[in-house]
Amino acid sequence: MSCCGNKRTAMKEARALPVNDQPNDLVAYKTTEHQPVVFEYNGDRNLQVQGVSTGKIYQFKTKGAKQEVSYSDSFAMMAEGDLRVSKL
Repeated sequence: MSCCGNKRTAMKEARALPVNDQPNDLVAYKTTEHQPVVFEYNGDRNLQVQGVSTGKIYQFKTKGAKQEVSYSDSFAMMAEGDLRVSKL
């Protein structure tokens, strides 16, 4: 029984495929789009925050103001004391 020979043949065939034809889970993960996160402002003054990932400026002018924030910026925004995750 030569199972190793079959594995070698399969590996050679896999290497012969063009790069674009091979599955790449990492690329699929990076292209996945996430939904924006809604934040509610609970402070007394105006708040202006720049998104860490996108660089976008988010402005909250009054207490109770809600705004959608990019998913990639949302984790840093959670550290802001006067902002909390909300539903629109």
